[in-house]
Amino acid sequence: MSRGQWGILFGMIVFLTLLSPLQVSSQCSVTSAQMCVGVDDWANVWINGAAAAGPVSGVQYTSGSAVSCFSVSGLVVGTNSLALQAYNTMCCYNWATWSLTLNLSNGTTEYITSNSGSITMFNQTTSYGSAPPSDGTYQWYETPYTPGAGWSSTIPVTYAPAYWMLPGTDPVKGGLLVPWGADMDGGNGTSTSSTFNGQASNASLYFRQTFNINCTVTPTPTPNMAITKSIVGTSTGIAANQPVTYIVQTCNNAGPVMGPVTVSDGLFYTSSGGAFGEQNIYYKKWFDGTDGSGIYVNSPYGPNLYGTSSSFYWVYPIGFPGNGFCDSVTFTVLSYWFGSSLCTIDNNAVLTRDGVGALTSNTVRFSTNNPCPTTYTPTPTNTFSPTNTLTNTPTPTPTNTPTMTPTNTRTNTPTNTPTPTPTNTPTNTLTNTPTATPTNTPTNTPTPTPTNTRTNTPTNTPTRTWTNTFTNTLTNTPTNTHTNTPTPTPTNTRTNTHTNTPTPTPTKTPTNTPTKTPTTTQTN
Repeated sequence: MSRGQWGILFGMIVFLTLLSPLQVSSQCSVTSAQMCVGVDDWANVWINGAAAAGPVSGVQYTSGSAVSCFSVSGLVVGTNSLALQAYNTMCCYNWATWSLTLNLSNGTTEYITSNSGSITMFNQTTSYGSAPPSDGTYQWYETPYTPGAGWSSTIPVTYAPAYWMLPGTDPVKGGLLVPWGADMDGGNGTSTSSTFNGQASNASLYFRQTFNINCTVTPTPTPNMAITKSIVGTSTGIAANQPVTYIVQTCNNAGPVMGPVTVSDGLFYTSSGGAFGEQNIYYKKWFDGTDGSGIYVNSPYGPNLYGTSSSFYWVYPIGFPGNGFCDSVTFTVLSYWFGSSLCTIDNNAVLTRDGVGALTSNTVRFSTNNPCPTTYTPTPTNTFSPTNTLTNTPTPTPTNTPTMTPTNTRTNTPTNTPTPTPTNTPTNTLTNTPTATPTNTPTNTPTPTPTNTRTNTPTNTPTRTWTNTFTNTLTNTPTNTHTNTPTPTPTNTRTNTHTNTPTPTPTKTPTNTPTKTPTTTQTN
């Protein structure tokens, strides 16, 4: 290859190398994006250095409303930045949560949340204090900005009273996002497990997050929910005023549920006949792990309890987390009086959510102290019963069947076999001939000859021939032979056997001449 050709080839390689990233990036783009913010108290948002929204107000935890969501733009495949200011309007809690839902041109959806990592925070504890200083070139909310002094990692807020406002929902795992603040109490950064120091009014937390958007996304699994019901303690011989304790457990072993989940119990209207009703109900509050009881709205995590003692249900308003998350509700039921006919009570629970059919738990049963009626149940007994069954089975059966079987067997077989047998037979022939003419006439005489012949021959012969010979025997046999002669000859013959045998028979007619002629008959 010449130097010029090498130059052209090298140029093509460089061109393709430079073109490759453009082709990759052109395969996918962000077609739309939505951001949701849960904050105490309100927020301003920047995407890749450009103002995206603000101020975005937080939502009170017990309001029953969802956090604020809005469309954003300016996101690209590759590296992006998000900046957020959480402003505290009054003492004492200050924290923030957020999530981004990105719809890509290849049909996939990607999620970025405040739980995705790569977050730094600047805590401005002074009322009306200034924003973080620039790095000399860029402002704190711009993508190339380099954080300096005062920036630190975030702290998850776990102090229950700090949930005065509502955190955002986690689109990846379900449930609420963990709020990020300056300390575990959501205070000014100096609080401890035993001491709370609140954030000053009109102070702020400043957050920066960098993240990468690519075209290869692992889809979130479809929710896989299950509901089970069980009885704790005694379940037999229940008397009036004696409680029965149920536990209803709801689990999700796959992707989160993003809409409300409702679980209902219809004990009062089922087999109890209205005799048993709810006495008390117990559950654990999601956001702080404390116990709750009674018909109570524990928004927004749930379970929020509704109804009366005769018919009740509970709701998880923001959905239900996945990846093996479970939640249980325990309740007791009792009856102050029930009739003598009430014996057993069956019960289950039903889970409902948008877009799918109802999910029913297993059925559990308890019995009262009333005697249950005895029922006769026939017991299946194994007995031997001969059964005539028509089967198509080939059975070897000895039968008396004439079989056309070639055998090499010595048999006394009456045969009707035309056998050319040279004979010199003295024949007793009764003839009635009008002429007394000695003739030497060759005749074709059918001659019944007893023979001992090994014949592999299926025969059908109307010949009555008795043979009892097991040897090749030279016999002197008087034979009554019907001869075909040009004369009418009445003959007495014992068989109706026609054989074509050229036999030279000298006859003197009319005479009855007995002759003894030795005849050589070759037989097998």
